[in-house]
Amino acid sequence: MKTSLNYLHHQSTEWMREVTFYKEELNVLKTRLEDVVARNTDTEVLAQVDHFENKFKVLSNNLDILKHDINMAHEDVLKTIASKPNHTHEKSEDPNDGLAARVSDLTSDVNNTRHELTKFLSKTL
Repeated sequence: MKTSLNYLHHQSTEWMREVTFYKEELNVLKTRLEDVVARNTDTEVLAQVDHFENKFKVLSNNLDILKHDINMAHEDVLKTIASKPNHTHEKSEDPNDGLAARVSDLTSDVNNTRHELTKFLSKTL
């Protein structure tokens, strides 16, 4: 897909906002999970809590990696813009196609985990 440098700049800025939002969302979900721990000592419930805690760690780590990769791609775009300031609207191949899929997949994983946690919370609280 062909796109402009200007678009790539805005796209990576938007992705950074998304990653920041989902990192904050994970913190909210962790707090909700802590409420379950405070109210339950059942081993089955605690096993589910452990499952979610591990999932949150993996998602948080993946968000950190994705944030780093987005920052690297954004720096590349900014360098290209600096070297070609009069060509920011010209169309060229999008080097971030794989990154777009990773952002989409990871945000979907966080959303699915939130829905899974909500179902769990409705049963335990």
